[in-house]
Amino acid sequence: MGKKSKNKKKVGGGGRAAAAAATTTLVSADGRMKEEDGRRFYDLVAFLAEIAVPVLEARRRETLKSNYHPLGWRTFDYSVGAQGMVANSLEVRDAVMSFILREIDWLAEQVDGRRYDAMFFQLFNRRITEEDRDEIRSWRLHVQDDFFCVASRVNEGAIFVQVGSLDESMRMDDFYAEDFHEPRVFLVRGLADSIESLLRNPIANFRRKHPSIAEMHPDSPIALVNTTLLPYNGGITYMTLIKPPVRNHYPSTKALVEATDIAIQASRGAFEQESSITLYRALDAESDSHIRRLAHGALNQNEVPSELQFSFSGGSEQISQDSSTTLFINQVFWTPYAHRSDPRSDAAIRRVIEGPKPFQLEGMKGSAGQEIIFGDDDACPFHNWTAFGEAKPSFKDCCKDSFLRRKLESKQRDNVFLSRIMYEPVEREEAEAIAE
Repeated sequence: MGKKSKNKKKVGGGGRAAAAAATTTLVSADGRMKEEDGRRFYDLVAFLAEIAVPVLEARRRETLKSNYHPLGWRTFDYSVGAQGMVANSLEVRDAVMSFILREIDWLAEQVDGRRYDAMFFQLFNRRITEEDRDEIRSWRLHVQDDFFCVASRVNEGAIFVQVGSLDESMRMDDFYAEDFHEPRVFLVRGLADSIESLLRNPIANFRRKHPSIAEMHPDSPIALVNTTLLPYNGGITYMTLIKPPVRNHYPSTKALVEATDIAIQASRGAFEQESSITLYRALDAESDSHIRRLAHGALNQNEVPSELQFSFSGGSEQISQDSSTTLFINQVFWTPYAHRSDPRSDAAIRRVIEGPKPFQLEGMKGSAGQEIIFGDDDACPFHNWTAFGEAKPSFKDCCKDSFLRRKLESKQRDNVFLSRIMYEPVEREEAEAIAE
């Protein structure tokens, strides 16, 4: 399996295992919790959002300065009868939830201080209970990472496996220490939608990107996703969004093959008698504190939080005629190895600098996103890939109108990727010029 656990079989949540087992009857055949339990979860998240958004906006205003645009957070969307998270776009939800998780200690203190009890009543027409406060307090323990989703169990939920890193060269680096652990198996309950339906596209994407791995496991619907797991109602659920992986634990096909094998074997072994695989049906703040991967933990301490970095211009329902336009650019860059502190990086960079040209780029690509404001008279970003050659047409005379239509469609379809631009920094003309 690549990783062998020396621990005895354990059900996560310590003494709460029996309670968790008793609550499995509250889960439908496809792994969803009861509608009233799901609604209560969304209400608690929406409540935290109402407390958090004014603070988030203040910090964004301070960070972004002249580039600041309000998130456009909506408490209600009366046009579709939605409240809380579902009343907002995926992009806004993601920013708000990231901030909630990053500031969950402070938010739990605010809720315990009863300062916002009247707000809760106004939002949901009921009084906040001690059970509600307990649930919010329990979210201080959450696990934010990339997970393999490989199976599900009737009336129990989907099986998520946290494999962690397999790169032994990084084991001694304290920055990545928490990435090294035995495989952990979580039983995760769905909310409004079954997790099976949410994973349909990630499973299809995995098969399309890695057909050889999918063929090795024809009976396992494999997906690799990023989400946050947290305790709720005696079990485990996810923080409303399931996204593509972001941790890049497995930069090579070989590593991904090994990690997939580990995940599938762990998902099967966790339910066997006398298994050494740790199975989490619930999360407990005391007995499971060693597995926490907090959103505000070590991996983020040197970074400006993503929800503070970029301006969310939102856009109007009309095609704008402003003299400047904001484009979200995904810029690809080259890095020798997945980890910044990998000792092989310096040697690879020296070979590139000192070696013959045109040089061969060995290593991998990463990407970073940023918002860039283009003026009407600036060279069209879609036809100005390089800094070489003849002048390109202005943005206004070339592609501005078509981009704004795509941006409007992106907003209407609630799909931010329709309006994002991928910029490849090394095009053929640039490569030839660099090689001269």
